[in-house]
Amino acid sequence: MNPPSISPARRMIRNPNLNPMKKIVLFFIAAAACTAQSQVSELALIGHMGQGRSYAVAQDYPLLCYGNGANLEILDGSNPENPTIRSVVTTPGLINRIRLVDGKAYIANGNFGFSIIDLSDPDNPQWISNYITGGVANDVEVTSDSHYAVLADGTNGIVVIDIEDPTAPVEAGHFIPEGIALGVELSEDYIWAACQSGGIYVLDMSDPSNITQIAHTLTSQYAWDIKVSGLYAYVADFGGGLRVLQLLGSIFEEVGALGSFGSCIRLELGGATNQTVFMANINFGLWIIDVSNPEIPEAITYCQTENARDVSVTDQYAYIADLNQGLKVIDITNLELPEIKASRGCLGLMRDFNVMGQMGLGATLTRGLVTFDISMPFDPTLQGYYDQAGGAYNVAWSENYLGKLAY
Repeated sequence: MNPPSISPARRMIRNPNLNPMKKIVLFFIAAAACTAQSQVSELALIGHMGQGRSYAVAQDYPLLCYGNGANLEILDGSNPENPTIRSVVTTPGLINRIRLVDGKAYIANGNFGFSIIDLSDPDNPQWISNYITGGVANDVEVTSDSHYAVLADGTNGIVVIDIEDPTAPVEAGHFIPEGIALGVELSEDYIWAACQSGGIYVLDMSDPSNITQIAHTLTSQYAWDIKVSGLYAYVADFGGGLRVLQLLGSIFEEVGALGSFGSCIRLELGGATNQTVFMANINFGLWIIDVSNPEIPEAITYCQTENARDVSVTDQYAYIADLNQGLKVIDITNLELPEIKASRGCLGLMRDFNVMGQMGLGATLTRGLVTFDISMPFDPTLQGYYDQAGGAYNVAWSENYLGKLAY
């Protein structure tokens, strides 16, 4: 394939219809003695809950909730070195997504639909309700007024539930798209739905009883990533390049696209007014695209890496997580002549990379979490790693009075 030409106390609350699931694991990993200027020579596991895979986690400090199979485990996370279970609620099915809003947990419960739990007293959570949607609830979002919950419900499409009375949720609206509804995002009265091979739908839910389609964009394979800036949405379409959607009055439509080149999986927006797209392309590395005119996106150039999986951008540098080659540091001062300034293997297959000040943290398949000192971008230094069993696919930072933490 050739690139295009360049222009605590444990309390169990059970509800009926239990479906026991495997245990789920949550790791808290701290970068020891972290400041933006300090080096990190080692990583230490500072907390651990569960025994298997976790599909969902949500935090409202100091409250921390995560899905442990069918269990919602509610933790006191004020001391990450010793997270303690305050209570456990057993839900009917696998917890795919958790949203914490105004003291309540809203849960996408897989085959068992949608559940609501009152967490106003974390030591004594109260089961509020469950609503069987008829599909597989993969994702959930709650409107800003907490009047509605919107579910991506698999082959059952998009389901809007009236939760004004959380003890008696009732379906308020329903939309069946093509494909399988896997993810939802809300923007005012609009729903953005990622529907696997069915593409992207934009739906008007101003009248939940009459959800109407505003726009629909098919993708060649999957809509993999999306970023929104102003009235434009930029989509990394796995096998279909970049797609640009724009809101024109009450109508969304595709206004721009750039080819089908390789496998585009992640993107970031950069530049003074988000006029540049930086895209991680599995086949060709870092793609740099000018979107100053979103209707005519133009490829500026690309910088070849072997197997780019993620991209993080600062004013001067793009950091690529390369599955096979580790960390790539690319000077993007001149967008037309990006230059690899450093390449550091990390003893593992890197899937994700995040920058925080002068530190970088990578998620690798075979070496777990690795840290880099990037205070000298031309000469990043591998500082340490935590060899997590099973490898790491994603990584995120947070910071509080205890210092910087990696999850």
